[in-house]
Amino acid sequence: MFLTLLYSNLLMAQSWDELAYQGKKFHKQGDLIKAIEFLSKAAEKRKTDNYELYLHAGILAARLKDTDRAFALLNSAINSGMWDIPRLERNSRLAYLKKDLRWSGLIDRINEQEKNYIKKSGLTHPELRKELKLMWAKDQVLVGKSEQKDVIQSNSLRLEKIIQKTGWPTSKMVGKDGVWFAWALAQHSFDIEFQKRCLSHLKNLTEAGEINPIYYAELNDRIARNLGVKQTYGMAIISQNGEKVFYPIADVEKVDERRSKIGLPPLKVWANENFVEVIPVANK
Repeated sequence: MFLTLLYSNLLMAQSWDELAYQGKKFHKQGDLIKAIEFLSKAAEKRKTDNYELYLHAGILAARLKDTDRAFALLNSAINSGMWDIPRLERNSRLAYLKKDLRWSGLIDRINEQEKNYIKKSGLTHPELRKELKLMWAKDQVLVGKSEQKDVIQSNSLRLEKIIQKTGWPTSKMVGKDGVWFAWALAQHSFDIEFQKRCLSHLKNLTEAGEINPIYYAELNDRIARNLGVKQTYGMAIISQNGEKVFYPIADVEKVDERRSKIGLPPLKVWANENFVEVIPVANK
């Protein structure tokens, strides 16, 4: 009884990012049941921008063949904005769920929610949102294939023409996910000069408070990594000896100050969310 109460208090006391970190740690250790519990609670505590946590937990439940819980968690992910059908379809760990009659209902719910969102949100450029989504889908379906490079190049050229005509796509134009599609396309580009032009648009929108600052920070640090220089905000994470680590950060002792200035939480929160175990410190 005492241990159960202690465990319950641990779940209640931790912040969403600490719960996410613990969930991913349990996943790494092979304790999928605890991983699901902590990731689910992290999603509940975060409340917004949380579908990745529900999705992660749902995939783990599928691995355990806990079918009812898997569908419940995937439905929570959908309710939180996970509408990427190709991503679900190509995930091999979810393959066995497709034999269940509830799978087609899951896909139908995504299509219905997306349709209702477009109808109710009053987007000024719904067709552009549709195009950006299709461009990203063409990129993702070719992951690991040689043809992907040509699609990325084609997408970069098309996105530049879109920006020249309409400016950077905003949430009023294409919705929250449409902004993400545009950012993801820029993030994937091989053309650093094009990325820099995109960054300029994102900087202006971030300063005006019209876009999530994470887009500006991530692209800024992706460009730094592409150029082989230290990053500014600590958004770039790389794999080193099988572990996630931060790509080198300039003036690391001031990174939280820089993050705060553009509206980002401390680096520790980003580390927890992405399961980076070692936080860089300044050299003394």
